[in-house]
Amino acid sequence: MIPADWNPEDAASFPGLFGLPHGPEDARIHVLPVPWDATCSYGRGTRFGPEAVRRASAQLDLFDPDLGEAWRQGIWLADEDPAIVAANAEASRAVDRLLGEDLDDDEMRRLAERVDLRSAERSRLVEAWTAARLDEGRVPAVLGGDHSSPLGAIRAAAARGPLSILHVDAHLDLREAFEGFAESRASIFFNVLAQCPNVERLVQVGVRDFGRTEWERATGAGERVTACVGGGAGSCPSGTPQLRTASTPSAARRPAVALDRHRRARRVVLPRDRHAGARRPELRRLETVRSRADRVGHDVVGFDLCEVAGRPAAELDRAGPEERSRLEWDANVGARVLYRLCATAGGAR
Repeated sequence: MIPADWNPEDAASFPGLFGLPHGPEDARIHVLPVPWDATCSYGRGTRFGPEAVRRASAQLDLFDPDLGEAWRQGIWLADEDPAIVAANAEASRAVDRLLGEDLDDDEMRRLAERVDLRSAERSRLVEAWTAARLDEGRVPAVLGGDHSSPLGAIRAAAARGPLSILHVDAHLDLREAFEGFAESRASIFFNVLAQCPNVERLVQVGVRDFGRTEWERATGAGERVTACVGGGAGSCPSGTPQLRTASTPSAARRPAVALDRHRRARRVVLPRDRHAGARRPELRRLETVRSRADRVGHDVVGFDLCEVAGRPAAELDRAGPEERSRLEWDANVGARVLYRLCATAGGAR
């Protein structure tokens, strides 16, 4: 319960997300940290993302003239699951050996299988946690970790009926077993489309990089996939849903229209791969998508925020003020994006 003398205008005095005093009983939004980066191919660090966002979130002001006071619905961050932490450590060691040692074919196969087993274990744990939150009437959220982190959460949401996904990212993530790993961070939506028949609409916005096979996979999916390339994260082509280039500002309202083409799929999840290279413009792009989704009136049943770069707490504690500010940049942006996602899920104004 919120203490009677707690003032949201004061400096954060609680260790929870955004410095809020909510517990699991009085929070509508439950956030699961998934510290995972075993299959990252361009530098690790996203396993530290959830804790980095939590620490940075204490500096966030809780009022916004557009968002209102999203904190009032209750936002609670669960503890990291030791089983997920252990699975990531084991999978990471296997990947390091695969990349750094001269191994025979049998050993390479064994190590790749170990990575896949640990990844599948993580997804089962996330799926079970998400299903329990949905059963309680909560809004579950995944705070990654690399972009493979929310696979189990999407499976849990899709198991309850027709589902749409609004995905803001620079990449399509439609690669099959990228680099040989079944649940690679670049394979999240290949796996979603294969494993979740109730996902009837996938709308991807902000896309800039993809392979030929991904292009063919997206364009061959018919109305199930709308991938919007170019023109910023708010842009989406009109006409038959397929992979095209959109560059006109007037296209900014179309992601929500694409979501709404399938009227039965009113339930939507919002995966958000923040990507370490993106900065403040991502906040404006997210606001465009958020307002359009709200206008259509979809029921947001869950969301995720992935690939926020982090550093070990000990490294941050040793850093001077300027170096620490540089190291925490992604976490600060990530915390602001997360709060906006919470506002979207709660319909706060």
